[in-house]
Amino acid sequence: MTLASLRKDLISLYLDTASGCVDTREARSAVDTVLCSYFGMNFSKLISSPDKEIDGDDATACSSMVKRVCAGEPVQYVCGRTEFAGREFIIDNTVLIPRPDTEFLLNEVLVRAGSLIDRSYASGQGIEVLDLCTGSGIIAISIKSEIPGINVSASDVSESALEIAHLNAKKHNAVIDFYLSDLFLSIPKGKRFDIIASNPPYISEKEFESLDASVKCFEPELALKGGADGADFYRRIAAESAEYLKKGGWLCFEIGETQADTVTQIMKKEGFEELTVTRDIEGRDRVVCGRH
Repeated sequence: MTLASLRKDLISLYLDTASGCVDTREARSAVDTVLCSYFGMNFSKLISSPDKEIDGDDATACSSMVKRVCAGEPVQYVCGRTEFAGREFIIDNTVLIPRPDTEFLLNEVLVRAGSLIDRSYASGQGIEVLDLCTGSGIIAISIKSEIPGINVSASDVSESALEIAHLNAKKHNAVIDFYLSDLFLSIPKGKRFDIIASNPPYISEKEFESLDASVKCFEPELALKGGADGADFYRRIAAESAEYLKKGGWLCFEIGETQADTVTQIMKKEGFEELTVTRDIEGRDRVVCGRH
């Protein structure tokens, strides 16, 4: 069997098996993602190697992966990897699938770190950043990769998530101080940060019930649910962060699109100033930042 014939068979399998209304473009996209991941090639290599010989075991494995996608499992989990901010990251179903919206949080952190470098630091040395609820480590590792001189710490309450974050840090040669911690609980007392960033669980109980099955049934509930109104972690982090921020330090949150007012008021109550709300590419409120 050639790669071209396998691709054709898998597209037909997807169209015949996937639930719901699917078209050839969707089938082709899912199959190409599986094939590129499985064989470790990019799309250009995939389409330029139609005569590559494929053995039966590889064909069976790819077929099984496509069937998992057809059953509703996100293709990122099936492949065990995804892209964020131009870098590839390892993931599994113990961590959230990175969304492009989170790049807006990353950008806000990088802008503030860049401002600190311009004013006070050389190449980022001495700047301390903490990423709470790090999950797969995408924010912490991206920060460290963009500004290698910065000192980056990251924490998560999930041991399984931290295992994935460690793998990603190794993959990208990023030196991160990881902590297994319920928010600040295990962060060393006396340690102070210039910037604390977090994309915490922020789905309300009501919103959780209406989530798409691909999210509700496959992504970790622990990383999604933020209490009755979705704001429990914002309250906790804002209240506890003063003990861990340097004077004038920044707290940067990713938020749900309806949460800007709630999170802004929470931060005001805890003494944060210079509050800003950043919108994503669709014009939805996505990031709230404030200086303590």
